[in-house]
Amino acid sequence: MKYPAAVDVGVMLLSGYHLHKQPQQDPTWASKVFGFRHLTKQDLQQFPGFSKVTGSLPFSSGWFSTHLLCEGKKYLPWLMTKFKKGGGKVQQGKVTSLTELADHYDVVVNCCGIGARELVGDSTVQPVRGQVYRVNAPWVKHYMIAHDDPCYILPCANNVVLGGTAQKGNWNLSPHPTDSKDIWEGCCQLVPSLRNCKVDHEWVGLRPSRPVVRLERETVGRGASSLQVVHNYGHGGAGITIHWGCAQQVASLVQEALRLQQLKPKL
Repeated sequence: MKYPAAVDVGVMLLSGYHLHKQPQQDPTWASKVFGFRHLTKQDLQQFPGFSKVTGSLPFSSGWFSTHLLCEGKKYLPWLMTKFKKGGGKVQQGKVTSLTELADHYDVVVNCCGIGARELVGDSTVQPVRGQVYRVNAPWVKHYMIAHDDPCYILPCANNVVLGGTAQKGNWNLSPHPTDSKDIWEGCCQLVPSLRNCKVDHEWVGLRPSRPVVRLERETVGRGASSLQVVHNYGHGGAGITIHWGCAQQVASLVQEALRLQQLKPKL
């Protein structure tokens, strides 16, 4: 956010609310964001569903905080441009086995996401299907996440994301009418003025989920056909959140793999 390029990168500051129907412990990231605070009773009364007659609240607790938002639709193309300007090259093709690459590269970094199920036979990788709306609602300035429904409202630079789903094992890449209705009604209940917004489009994607991220070095194959591989996949919906730390670890493992290559006996 300190640099003029932030608009091209897709980074911006965004404030908003996490809402719960039951009291919750503070999140582990509470000290990492800006201005984290607990919502007061007066704060919670401002949300739709508060009854002045009974005093009942739509949510029992919540937090307000300010975060850095990074939009993947802008950030990933920016990274690719930077990669190419730095001398990187992109080659497209189909790979059915990592050993196919042994004669062409010293080290391969495997970032194939959900494709790891087939490429390296990792059955622990599962799709977690996400479906969202993108709508034009420039009056919505704060994010809102209702953790019990679940639904979320996420303002971006040019539109607002309404979500969403987290359906493990679902490979369907088409919007489902039931999900569309649930997302729409849930978000409009949270912010009623959204009923007046214009829908831009719906979108579906698959998060590459795994019990834990696989980030490790492996020697694939044997003898002259062996290949040093650094695996980096299974980030689920947290890819952008943790990508920089993962990339630093990958770089360290690649350097380690290259050292091993230099030490290999020449036969």
